[in-house]
Amino acid sequence: MDINNKAKDKKLYFVSPLEVRHYILDIPVTKPKYQYNAVKFALRPLYPGNENSTVIDYISRKKNILGIAANSKRIENLKEEYNSIISPVLVICQIIKNGIVISAGKDWLELQIIKDGFPVFLQSYSYRMYNKCLEDEERLSTEFNFTEKNKSVFLFDVSASDLPCNFNERGFVVKYIENYQKAYKIDSACLYIERKQKNNKVYLLALIPLLILLILLDVSYYKKSKTLKNEAIEIRKNYQAAKLNITTSNTNNDFFESSINNVYSITDILNEIYKTSTSIRIISLTLNDNNLKFEAENATAIKVLDKLSESALLSDVVLHQSLPQDNGLERFVISGKIKND
Repeated sequence: MDINNKAKDKKLYFVSPLEVRHYILDIPVTKPKYQYNAVKFALRPLYPGNENSTVIDYISRKKNILGIAANSKRIENLKEEYNSIISPVLVICQIIKNGIVISAGKDWLELQIIKDGFPVFLQSYSYRMYNKCLEDEERLSTEFNFTEKNKSVFLFDVSASDLPCNFNERGFVVKYIENYQKAYKIDSACLYIERKQKNNKVYLLALIPLLILLILLDVSYYKKSKTLKNEAIEIRKNYQAAKLNITTSNTNNDFFESSINNVYSITDILNEIYKTSTSIRIISLTLNDNNLKFEAENATAIKVLDKLSESALLSDVVLHQSLPQDNGLERFVISGKIKND
């Protein structure tokens, strides 16, 4: 059932997590006229794409902030065709106040944990990764003490027969979103609407000192982010120098060969990524204990994901976002865990 074709008569469009990315942000809640730029700053290391090609939005409720990012061209095209761009995440939060929900669309799944009407966990998956989605759901159900009465699957633009597995047999209640049109307000689920732009309008010169003050409120968060970014740049520099057999006075071999977890070196991890494709270009890489996250460009993101999912060095490999670029490549973010043995 094509819900977006049906919604087109009303000029509504339900976006997928492949088009618009939602992030649960751990930043202070402040006045609306300052909040937009704080969200924009926090999303920089999370969303693949430069500032000029990205549009930002956010939802703030009590002490919770949900950051939203998308490709500007995609949003412009949707605005030309539709009056309202609707977030399935925000629709579900109005229908379910506490529970675990899997939203399903064409080729995508999104796992959502909701507490008091706001998401505390969000993760998207392709149909190919549905087993990982179910594993995460089972773990989180135990962690949050949810029972079968708290578990639902909402279908957007698909029928139950299109899904990669039978969710009814796994204890979920399968529901079609069009049957719940009276259970949510469209205005509360809209993205990139004029009222947000007016509320968030600020002048750059007046904002600079206020941004500095905001950053100081959570200095450890921003300092850590900057440190990890610098480490990623240094990793890429050293690896490229070694790969091209270029010797420079700035190459630090002790750092380059240092062990991440007493099993694998940084060289091992980078080699594993570069083995996925001869054309891959790593833009940034972050290592935190055994957790790995990197941003890269390649002809296809799925090829890199598939290769790393089979890696003997990595586990829990997840593709967070993939965006087409003007140069014909895809820009994407992948995370995973480095194995200990």
